[in-house]
Amino acid sequence: VVLGGAPAEIDWTAALEGARQPVVAFARPTKKPESDTIRFTLLEREKRPEEIAKLAAEEKRARFRGIWITSISLLVTVIGVSNALLMSVTERFREIGTMKCLGALGSFVRKLFVVESCLIGTAGSILGALVGVLFSIVAYSAAYGVSLTAASVGAGLLSLAGGFAVSVIVGIVLSIIAAVYPAWVASRMIPAMALRSEV
Repeated sequence: VVLGGAPAEIDWTAALEGARQPVVAFARPTKKPESDTIRFTLLEREKRPEEIAKLAAEEKRARFRGIWITSISLLVTVIGVSNALLMSVTERFREIGTMKCLGALGSFVRKLFVVESCLIGTAGSILGALVGVLFSIVAYSAAYGVSLTAASVGAGLLSLAGGFAVSVIVGIVLSIIAAVYPAWVASRMIPAMALRSEV
């Protein structure tokens, strides 16, 4: 029997009863169980110090690359939402001016744009998370087969739901951060100038 690692609480004597050569080999480093009738062995050799250092350097580079790509993606998200809201402010000069002439305070206008960005962020985050999950499932199904992918999704359903929730929350928070500047611009608008503007 060749295994990736030692499963917990297995009766190896009963599992290999009747085998001509009761040998269990582990492909990953693991704690070998104790048995008098079964021989346990490790297939992986010990790594040399230079190999360990090389693997650590590669892992560090991969971690840095992942952080860099994530940071750029989040920055692009913030800039995109902020740009959309600034365009919304520009298109609604007269509306904002009318609201301020009717007595709307700057804080009300700020809240209006923050709520709008929150709605945009919620819709975009949920849609993006759904598309990401579906794309991953289709890609893994094409590579490894539908049954294996379905079993993996079923086993990791809790972590998948947690990742989905974290993605949605991060999207909402980023959209609120992106709304700060456009909301400030809208709240500082002078009503008379806003009403005179032609967009």
